[in-house]
Formats: sequence, structure tokens, C-alpha cells
Amino acid sequence: PILPKVGLTALIGTSDIGKSTLLLQLCRNVVLDDTFLDFKLTPEHRNAIYVSTEDDASSISYRLQHLKIDETKLKGLRCVFNSDKLEQTLERMLKQQRADIVAIDTFADIFTGDMNQNTSVRNCMEKFSILAMKYQCLIIFNHHTGKKTEDKPPHKDHAIGSVGFEGKSRVVIELRQDYLESGKRHFCIVKGNYLGSEYKTSSFVLN
Repeated sequence: PILPKVGLTALIGTSDIGKSTLLLQLCRNVVLDDTFLDFKLTPEHRNAIYVSTEDDASSISYRLQHLKIDETKLKGLRCVFNSDKLEQTLERMLKQQRADIVAIDTFADIFTGDMNQNTSVRNCMEKFSILAMKYQCLIIFNHHTGKKTEDKPPHKDHAIGSVGFEGKSRVVIELRQDYLESGKRHFCIVKGNYLGSEYKTSSFVLN
């Protein structure tokens, strides 16, 4: 009920909190038509594209092994490691084979302008919004939060840069580490245009 079928969404959080692994797990589960965080998924194509600007193929392979899955079952998971002309690359791939989800890890590496310029950020995201609408898929960005936000309550404005980033995202999720237990994460929905308050007033606790 949290992630829309079509549009732009964002997962934000500090470095080394587990955002990339969570997104890779989501892509994996879409391909396998499995549940995600105990929520039922309804993929149409059982196909996902994972764009990694920080890891190479061997690193992704290691992550998938850590998630305990036979890689031969993941033929519907396609990975991109070169972010040059990314919109054209994704359009070519989506034309060839429709996908349910495109995960882009990270937004800061594909955006070349001034992160604080609202117009520039929105123009960049609009290109991906057009792709999402044209090919009826979900695009989710991995993005960082500011360094001074960890001691504040989760909020959509914690994403680095212009408010245009959260403004163009239909759903924004902030991933937080538990203050007392380092092995726990809090999955906090800080923006959800079509979600009831019951999803946004408390976190989902992840082990």
C-alpha cells in the first residue's frame, strides 16, 4: 500500500544505514514476486532495473549472495553501472523489456547541477517522471540526508538540496538507525500523497 505503481519516490537516509541493500532487496523481491517487509507486492512484469553509481558487478553479486538467493533465478533483474546518458539508457532498456521498478542509487551521482537550485532539481526529476509515466513503472531514488538531521525527528525536508527533490516525489521514506539497538532500523514514511495518517505517524521497525 506504500509504493505506487507509477511515478517517482525516494528513500533517504545517512551513509551506511542500509539504503542500497534495502533497494536491492526490493528489486529482488519484485522479480521473485515475493513479499517486501511483509507487504504483498503486485508486479506486472516481474522485472526490475537497478542503477548503481557506487558499486560494480562483483559488489552487487556479493550483496545478492548476502541476501541468500540463487542469482540464476534473477534473470528479471538488470543492472546498470554507467550513469552517462542514463535517461537514454533506461528508455532503451524499458523499450526492450518493461520493468515494474527502476531503482537509482544514488541521485547525487546522476544530477550534475546545483543541488540547491530548485528549478534544476525539478527539471532533472521531470525527465525521469516522463519515463515513469511513459513506461508505467516506479522510479525510486536513493538520496542522502543532511549531516545535522540525525538528532531531529524524521522529516521530508532532511533530503540534501532543494525542496524540489521531495516536491517531485510522491512518496518519501527516511531510513533511520535505532538510538539504542544498532541492528534495528526505522522505516519512516515522511511523505505520502495518497497514504492515510496511520502510515505516517509511526515507523515500521526493521531488524
